[in-house]
Amino acid sequence: MTSNSALRTPALIVIDVQRGFGDAEFWGPRNNLDCEDNIAALIARWRERRWPVVFVQHDSDSPESPLHPDNPGHAFADAVTGTPDLLVRKRVNSSFHGAPDLHAWLAEEGLSEVVICGIATNLHGEFATVLSTREVLERTRVMFDGGLPIKNPPKLTTL
Repeated sequence: MTSNSALRTPALIVIDVQRGFGDAEFWGPRNNLDCEDNIAALIARWRERRWPVVFVQHDSDSPESPLHPDNPGHAFADAVTGTPDLLVRKRVNSSFHGAPDLHAWLAEEGLSEVVICGIATNLHGEFATVLSTREVLERTRVMFDGGLPIKNPPKLTTL
């Protein structure tokens, strides 16, 4: 993928679109019922164009969280299909602090532009990643209709 054309090719970063966020009893009511459909459409469009797709998965340290790796809610939602160009797993808020190193991968691929969609809470997800991209990339776009903000996540020591 490293070429001059890659400099104009945006990577799609799909953050924390996991089944556990569908648990309304745990997270509370949703405000964007079309979130997963919109994300599925974005993934399909990126694949049609053969542009890079990154999936980010949150691995909670808290056993009671739906996002804990031992719980079924840890799995990606049905909208997140296929094999990504990169899978980042994280235990903290920003996708740039997971493994493998997202920033290093973007640099190796010659990518300086990203489009972000996914789940955001006031503790992690899209917002922290957007703030991180401002420091290391030329251009960041957020697809708000491909996002699901959660204002009042449950009180856990970690998600």
